[in-house]
Amino acid sequence: MTQTVLFVCTANICRSPYAARALRHALGADSGFEVFSAGVRSEWLELVGEPACPEMPAVGSDDAPHAATQLTAELVRDADLIVAFEAAHRAAIVDLIPRAQIKTYTARQVERLARAVAAPTWPPAAPAPSEDPLKDLNGARSWAPFAEDHDVTDPHGDGIEAHQACAAEIDAVITALAQVLQR
Repeated sequence: MTQTVLFVCTANICRSPYAARALRHALGADSGFEVFSAGVRSEWLELVGEPACPEMPAVGSDDAPHAATQLTAELVRDADLIVAFEAAHRAAIVDLIPRAQIKTYTARQVERLARAVAAPTWPPAAPAPSEDPLKDLNGARSWAPFAEDHDVTDPHGDGIEAHQACAAEIDAVITALAQVLQR
């Protein structure tokens, strides 16, 4: 059964399309996961055809053109895992579909929980790992150490250094998440 991962940022032209491409590349073609991206304020970009940020690094051989996609209730309902780049994005997703709270994380939160799930040994209070990595990720909310999760800064309109720093932050999230999804 195919599961769906949705990355969400503001306009769907920098962070979320980069993350979607990076996760698709990390997981490979036959992973059992479909990966999409959307933005909480992309409606006007859909009309003008704003391309993805050219300053973001290339990912693998995925050089397909990108068009901004507005976040919709249907995308939220259909996703099995939603990763938002800011707490405000997570709030917008949950405002759209309140039941999505259980499957929606900030990027830094999903990174922290994925690292806990991927650890070679789980704490005694944690349940045994299951066959479903998304179930384990959600379950880790109850036993993984808490940390203050910060937003991944939007580099749009800033220089190449800001885009590279953002890509490095996203790469850390993708590395941790892919490790859990590939087990």
